[in-house]
Amino acid sequence: MTTHQTVPTSFVSANGVKMGYRRFGKKSPFPLVYINHLRGSMDALDPLLFNSIAKNREVIIFDSTGVGHSEGTIPQSIEEMASVAVNLLKEIGVTKADIMGFSMGGGIAQCIGFTYPELVNKLVLAGTQSAIGEGVALPPREVLESAGANNDEEPTEQDMMNLFFYPSESSQTIGHTWWQRIHERQVKDEPRKGFVVGVGARSQLAAIFKFTTETANFDRLVDIKAPVLVTNGHRDIMSPTPNSFVLQQEIANAQLHIYPDAGHGHLFQVPELTVESVPENRGQPSWLIEYAFTSDQLGPTRDDTGIIIYYSTKPTSAAQQEPTPSKAWVESRLALAPISSAAKTSSIVTSQENTIYQRWQYGASPAIVTDSVLSDCEGLAFPVHVAARTPPLFEHSLQHKENSTVQDIVGLGMQESYPSEEIRRDLFQCYFDRVYPSIPIIHKARFYTAIRLGCSLQAPLCLQYAMWALAASKSNKYKNLCETFYELSRGYVEKAEMMSHSQMSLTIYHAQCWHLIATFEAERMYFTRAWMSTGRCVRLVQMMGLYSIDKDDFNVQKFLPPTKDVIDLEERRRTFWAAYYGDRVASVGSGWPMMIHESEICTSLPSSEAAFEHGEEEIGMSLADALSGNGVSRLLSPFSGMLVAFTLLGHNFTHIHGNGGAEDVDGSSGERFWRRHREMDNALSSSLLHLPEQLKIPQALSNVNGVFLNMVLHASTICLHHAAIKMSLRPHLDASFATKSVGRCIAAANSITATLRLICHQDASKMHSWLGFCLYLAGTVYCYDLNTGKPPAPDTSSSLEFLLLAMEAIGKHHATMRLFRRQLQLEVKSARGVTYSDTGVSHISGNPNTYSISTCSSDTPMSTSDDSDAESRFPRIPTDEETVSVEHGLLPQPPLSGIILHDASSTSIIIGPCPIPATIFGITQFDTKRPSVPVTSVYISLKHS
Repeated sequence: MTTHQTVPTSFVSANGVKMGYRRFGKKSPFPLVYINHLRGSMDALDPLLFNSIAKNREVIIFDSTGVGHSEGTIPQSIEEMASVAVNLLKEIGVTKADIMGFSMGGGIAQCIGFTYPELVNKLVLAGTQSAIGEGVALPPREVLESAGANNDEEPTEQDMMNLFFYPSESSQTIGHTWWQRIHERQVKDEPRKGFVVGVGARSQLAAIFKFTTETANFDRLVDIKAPVLVTNGHRDIMSPTPNSFVLQQEIANAQLHIYPDAGHGHLFQVPELTVESVPENRGQPSWLIEYAFTSDQLGPTRDDTGIIIYYSTKPTSAAQQEPTPSKAWVESRLALAPISSAAKTSSIVTSQENTIYQRWQYGASPAIVTDSVLSDCEGLAFPVHVAARTPPLFEHSLQHKENSTVQDIVGLGMQESYPSEEIRRDLFQCYFDRVYPSIPIIHKARFYTAIRLGCSLQAPLCLQYAMWALAASKSNKYKNLCETFYELSRGYVEKAEMMSHSQMSLTIYHAQCWHLIATFEAERMYFTRAWMSTGRCVRLVQMMGLYSIDKDDFNVQKFLPPTKDVIDLEERRRTFWAAYYGDRVASVGSGWPMMIHESEICTSLPSSEAAFEHGEEEIGMSLADALSGNGVSRLLSPFSGMLVAFTLLGHNFTHIHGNGGAEDVDGSSGERFWRRHREMDNALSSSLLHLPEQLKIPQALSNVNGVFLNMVLHASTICLHHAAIKMSLRPHLDASFATKSVGRCIAAANSITATLRLICHQDASKMHSWLGFCLYLAGTVYCYDLNTGKPPAPDTSSSLEFLLLAMEAIGKHHATMRLFRRQLQLEVKSARGVTYSDTGVSHISGNPNTYSISTCSSDTPMSTSDDSDAESRFPRIPTDEETVSVEHGLLPQPPLSGIILHDASSTSIIIGPCPIPATIFGITQFDTKRPSVPVTSVYISLKHS
C-alpha cells in the first residue's frame, strides 16, 4: 500500500494557482481531508499518524497556496484559506468529505463547516479553538510572542517539543521520536519543503489573529450542523484546553475527547488514531475513533453527554451526580482521570517548566493557565478561572473565591483572595474615571476587551492589582482594600522580577506597574519607597529602549517584540513619558539627581487622546521641538503639556543644583546665574503665552492634566524667582531685582489661586495628586507678602485663607494635600505678624494695618464625593504639639527641598517663614520622629558654616 513516505505529490490548478496535494489509503465513501497547522507543510506531517488512518480510509493532505509544494501567496485570512481548500477539493472531484483540522487548520475547518456545510460529512477539530467569545481564553502572552518570534527560521526540535508535547518524560520521549518520523519522507526528485518561514509565516499569524478576534465567528458555531469531534490534550498551551469544552458546548452535535499526559500535539503523541464513517449512523454523533495507548489500563468512558474522558479506573458514582454537562461537571470528571502509569512514574522536566510556564504564573500573564494538574502528577484537573492559580508567594492563602467579599480580602492581607467580579468591575471603572485622566498610559478600550474576554492577553496581575489599589484609594466603598491590593501588586511584580531569567520576562506592563505603584506610594506618603519604585520604572523603560522609540537608526526589536499597531506604539511612548514624569517628581521632591537626561530622548511626545483612543497615527513632535521657540503651540495633548511643564520645573532644579550653581549664587560673580535665570524666565513666559487654546485656562478646566500643567508653569515661576530674590539681596546687587521677583511671585500665586477658584466645585477626588505642591508654593508667597512689614496686596489674606480651605477639602482625598496644608498652616502660624485662629488669618503684629479675614462664601470649596460637614469649611487649628513646636522654634520637616535652593554649606533658603532643609522626602509617614529645623522670622536667611 502506498504510504505517506512513498506517495508522490500530485498537482492541480485551482483558480489559476498550481497546488500540491497527496491522496493515498483505502478508498472510502468520504475521504478524510486534513488541514494543517501554523507553518506546517505536507512534508512535516507524521507518517505514522496518517498511515494508521489510511489503513481504513482514504486520506487527502495538501499544501495551501504559498505553502510547501504549492505556488501563489499565503492568504491573510482564515476565510480565504477555507476558500482555497474548497476550490482544491472541487478540482480533484471531492463533493463531500470528513474534514480534520489541527490548530490553525481547526479554524479553517470551522469556517468550512459553517460556510460550506454541503461539503462536510463530519468534522474533527483537534487542538484548536473558536473565535473569542464567552468562556474562551486566548493563549498566554509568552506563548503567542514565542509563536510570533523567530519566524525567519524554521523551528528547532526543542521549539516543537515545548509547543506540542507535555513536559513529562514520557511525553517528551514520544515527541523526540515524532521529530525523527517527520523527517523520514524521501521521494526522488521531490525536494523537502519544511516549515513556512518569513513573510508567509507572518501572514498566517495575521490570519489567525483576525479570525480569533472576530466575535461573529464564535456566534456562527451554531450554524455547524455536521457531527463534530473535538479533541485535545489535557494541557494545551497553544489552544488552551478549556476552549475545547467551549467548542463542544457551542456546537449542537459534538463530542469531546481529552487525553492525559498530552499537550497541543496530542494527535502525534497517540498516532494510532483511526477515523471511520459509519454510513448507517450518519446523523448520529457516534465516532469510531480510538486512541491506542501503550498502557492497557486506559480506556474510555462514554455517556450521553458527548464527553469522553480516559480513566485508569472507572469513575465513582459521585462523579455522575450532575447529569447536565457544565464546566464544573467536566472538571469533576477530569479530576478522576489520572494520567498514564508511565507518566506517573516520570518527573516533569523542570527546565522546560521554567521556560514555558513559570514566566506567566507570577505577574507576567495570569489568565487561564492550563496546567491545573498537578502537584506530583496525581491526576487530571480541568483548568478553571485564572483566580484558581495561586503562586508560591501566596501558598498559604485561602482557596480563591470568585465571590470574595471585601471582608474576605481585607482579612487575608498578603493571603490572597481574588476580588469578585463586582469589585473588579467597580474598581476598573473607578480607575479609568479618577486615575486615568492624570496617568493616561493604558488604552482603555483594548484593556477592557481583554478583561471582558477573560483571556491571557489581559494585563498581568501585578498591574491589575496596582490599578485596583489606586482606584480603591479614591473610592469610599473600597478604601479599606487599597493597602491589601498594593501589597499584592508589589508581591506579584517583585516575584516576577525574581523569576526573570531573560529579557523576554520583562514587559511594558511591569514598567506601567512600577509607575502606578510609585504613584500610590507617593500619594500615601511612603516617599522613600516611592522614589525607589520610580527608579525601577525608569530603569525598566531604559532597558527596553523606550527612550529611543522614534530614533531612525534604533531597532526597538532588540528587546521588545515589534509593535502590532499604532495603539501599541503609542502605549509604549506614554509608558516612557510616565517614567520621565516620575523621575522629575522624584528629583523635585527629594533633591536627588535626575536619571533621564533630555539629550538622550528620541521618543516623540504623546499624541492626542482622540488619536490614542481610535488608533490614529499623528505626526509627533520631540521634547526639544516643544521647548524651542513657540513649539508648545503645537502640543497635541494635556499630557504632553504637563511633561513640558515638568521639564521646565526640572530646569529650575538644574539651575539651583547644577554644576556651578552654588558658586554663581554665593560667589562674587552671578553672570551665569542671571543668564540662566533670564533664559528660564523667558521659556516660562513663552510657554504660558503660546500654549494651544485648548490647554489654556479656562478651556482646559475639564481636564485634570490641563489644569495641572498651567499651575505647574506658575509654580515654576515662583521657584525661579525665589532663587532670584536670594541672589538680588546679596551685597553690591541692585535690590530692585528682589522687588520685581516678588511681584512675579505674587502674580504667579494669584494665577494659581484664580485657577483653583474655577475648579473649586469639581470632584476633589479626580484632581491631580500633586496639586498641593502648587498650592503650597502659592501659600508661601502670600505668607511672605503678609510678613514684609508693608501693606500686603489687596487679596493676599483672603487668597491665603481660600487656599487653606481648599486644601482641607481636597485633602479628604489626597494625603499629600494634607501634608502640604499642614506645613502651610505651621508657616502661617510662625510668620511675623500673622496669627491663626478659628476665624481665619489676621495680620496684627508689627504692622499698624490690621486685616481681618471672614469666612469664604461663594468661593467655599470643594465638591467632593463625601458629605461635607460644617467643620470642613474652616481651616484646622494646629494641634497643641504643633503649636509648642512653633513656639520653641522647632517645626516638622517641610515638604519641599529638591526645588528650593540649598548648598553644601547648610544654607537654608526660606520660601516662607520656615527654612527649607536640604533633604525632605526621605521621611515616610511611619517614621516615629521627624527631624526639626529652627524657625526664623526672616524671609531670606543665610547660615554659613
